Amino acid sequence: MNIPKTILEDFKLCGEPFIIRSNRIYTLESAQGVFDNNDFIQFLDKKYPLEKSLLISNLENRYFSLNEKYINSYLQHIIKRDYVSKVESSHAALISQHNIYEQNKLSSVEHFIRSQVVPQYAELAKDFFQVNSDVPSKPKKIKTVSSETFDPDMFRFPDISDLYSEKSILESVMGSFVNSDFIFTLGGRCYVSSTYDNSPSELVKINNKVHSLKYLSSLSNLDKNYKTAIIRKLNSVAKNHGEQLIPKIQKNLDQIKNLESAFEVQDKTDFGSIGYQKVNNDKYRIYINIVPFIAKMRGKFFHFIKTKVGTDFLIKNNSLEILSAPVVIEKERYYHPFVSSSNSMCYGGNKRWKFTGVEFCKKYHLDSKENRQIAGYKVAAVLAEGWKVIHRGYLKSNSPDTYHPISHFQNREVSKQAADNLVNSGLKLYVQDE
Repeated sequence: MNIPKTILEDFKLCGEPFIIRSNRIYTLESAQGVFDNNDFIQFLDKKYPLEKSLLISNLENRYFSLNEKYINSYLQHIIKRDYVSKVESSHAALISQHNIYEQNKLSSVEHFIRSQVVPQYAELAKDFFQVNSDVPSKPKKIKTVSSETFDPDMFRFPDISDLYSEKSILESVMGSFVNSDFIFTLGGRCYVSSTYDNSPSELVKINNKVHSLKYLSSLSNLDKNYKTAIIRKLNSVAKNHGEQLIPKIQKNLDQIKNLESAFEVQDKTDFGSIGYQKVNNDKYRIYINIVPFIAKMRGKFFHFIKTKVGTDFLIKNNSLEILSAPVVIEKERYYHPFVSSSNSMCYGGNKRWKFTGVEFCKKYHLDSKENRQIAGYKVAAVLAEGWKVIHRGYLKSNSPDTYHPISHFQNREVSKQAADNLVNSGLKLYVQDE
């Protein structure tokens, strides 16, 4: 940033020596003839009366006023670049995300599973299996979106009045850049005072007190530090005003995050007892988590380990197709009386599905609340039948002795004591001897 020339540059152009001391600049002119003023500086056998200039803070305020148009323009530029642009971009992003939300909220897989399948499966599990199924919180429903925008009529941009201060910027430069009572400038060179120690150096006497002068830097370098401090001050004022817009930016970003999370479809998601994973663009796999349990049948105890039972379905063109009956979806073989060596499951023919009212590969529409509820129930019912086969499929006429010999899953048999210990540790016991 190239700011207008500073007060230091103005003094430099005059060519006369001057002293910067505290918050004042003293101009120096060589005394002619008799000199009676006690307030003086003596350098190179010449005496200079100290004539107080204006306060540096007053000079700076005048500098701001003379360059008001430039300074105000710069302050507005910083705020528009760093804050207003973010309000506007977050506003545009929020509108875009809300449009996506409106377009996809009816057919979102996650929304469908969480709002339709999970609750209805939980009800089936409670009513028919006497098992409590975890039900996650329902998906977020975002009724209204209130986007924050930038209204120039409701925002006051900073101006030069925000820069006025009793303590000058140059004084702060003196405090950080110079460790001295004063800076003496002569011929574009800056000197600082130090304790007089009889060492060979330039000497200056102020009011009969002798000081050693040591070279500090060029006046141009001092002015460079001064300009940097002025820019830092302008940026600080712009930041203080611009930060008033941060709540607007954050509100937009928070709403965008809510919209994104409402329909964030991951490759694999678990909702308590139910989970799903994406197979390809339109195909998904939904499954139930089977926790370890103990089964007693014909006086023997069997320990069945955890697994997942699920089926694939398609969601396309706002309709759903259940592709097949549930199977064990783990890669390793699941030893169980009604699970084959390929992990497919025995459901005893099509009568079961006619009874439940499920038709595989039929398109269930998702274009209304009622249709989504029907489709959700069908998926939940299919999963429920999978749960039944795993936990209670080996009843009476479907005796494992007849269709699936115990020898096929005998490695799951445990002693009564081991079964009791596992039940005491929290596993549920399903008794099939009755």
